[in-house]
Amino acid sequence: MDSSSKSSSANRAFPYPKDLKVEESVPDKLQLSNYFEWKKQMLDVITRNGLLGFIDGTVKRPPETQTVIISNGPNGGGTISEERENEEYVAWKESDDLVRNKWIQSRLTNIEDTKKRLNHYLPLYKAAIEGDWEKAAEFFTGEESDAVLRAPITLNSETALIVAIRAVRRNRFVEELVKRMSPADLATSDDCGHTALHRAAGSGNIKAAELLVGKNPGLVHLEARLKRTPLFYAAARGDREMILWLMEVMDLKTKPLEGEPGFNILYELIISNLYGMKLENNIPDRSRRDIEAPPASNNSGAAKGGWGCAVKKRLHAMFWKVTEEFGTDSG
Repeated sequence: MDSSSKSSSANRAFPYPKDLKVEESVPDKLQLSNYFEWKKQMLDVITRNGLLGFIDGTVKRPPETQTVIISNGPNGGGTISEERENEEYVAWKESDDLVRNKWIQSRLTNIEDTKKRLNHYLPLYKAAIEGDWEKAAEFFTGEESDAVLRAPITLNSETALIVAIRAVRRNRFVEELVKRMSPADLATSDDCGHTALHRAAGSGNIKAAELLVGKNPGLVHLEARLKRTPLFYAAARGDREMILWLMEVMDLKTKPLEGEPGFNILYELIISNLYGMKLENNIPDRSRRDIEAPPASNNSGAAKGGWGCAVKKRLHAMFWKVTEEFGTDSG
């Protein structure tokens, strides 16, 4: 009898969802920049399938063998026994291998491959930081040039274009790359979902943003993690000029300032003291029931619901102050 058939009954004690496709629940391999999200996704899968004990040590490893009595000895002279493979251990080993190797190991980045890739692209990375197109051009002359344009050249999977944009004003370098890239190439993102336009908006590089959007207008609506658009990063930087430019090129029919993403942008505008921004038709309707009106007194919340409630109501008061100034400015 083989091990798999011997362990079939023991498998009841140790779950063995061997057909589960872990990549569907943990789509990205572990990188330097996504550890916490990766860990949460992986632990969710492991816990949901009843296998957390294999990670936290609460499921103990059974002995590999067990003593089995074959027969009693002749004339009451004791028993005859032998060591056999422990079926419980076989089942435990199958589940342990599933979690550690087939699930966890399969969602790890190969360190040696990463080192090799980063070393290969190190000259391109330095050229992008320095804006040295002459040195970088060597990477874009062969048959692999199209792949190099999209290649991740940093630990965070940034492309040469993203690296050049987050460096200070390397726009000649950026222009050369954009000329060689397709609209789809420009939408390539790093591990956090940041495209080149997210970086341009966050650094205030309007010239680079114009180059990007001129070739792919849809970039203005792409979201990084936490549903953050380029407009969010411009607002977080407090860059009035970039905010106004992005609003001009955005399709306002998509209602970019509604819902949670819009509230987060508005919050960044408040923090940046940009109360006079003209956002016109994106002002929330005061009659909406899902938005709480500001309190009559900033202290009323503290009396009824404690410090947390007071802070919440204070934020609502700030929200209405900003929206009122938006409306005044657009009138």
